[in-house]
Amino acid sequence: MSQEIQKAELLISNILRWGVLSCALIILIGWIIGSAPVIMSGMLMLICLPIARVFAAALIFFKQKDYIYVSLSVYVLIVLISSLLLGKKL
Repeated sequence: MSQEIQKAELLISNILRWGVLSCALIILIGWIIGSAPVIMSGMLMLICLPIARVFAAALIFFKQKDYIYVSLSVYVLIVLISSLLLGKKL
């Protein structure tokens, strides 16, 4: 495996790892102080993590000049964002 691919995988894993830890910390703080808006902001961050991961993958594919995967990543990104924005409140 090339060095560039290993760096890309490390970047994506760090985004997910630190994102989940940050969300958990924010939710825990909100739970301790009893603040629903703080808890909800942590949950929103957790929902946005897949979007950040796909965006990072699209940038990595663009840097590698793999335009088929860039277009697929952008398509998935559009679907994720539109489902987040157009979702119905239950």
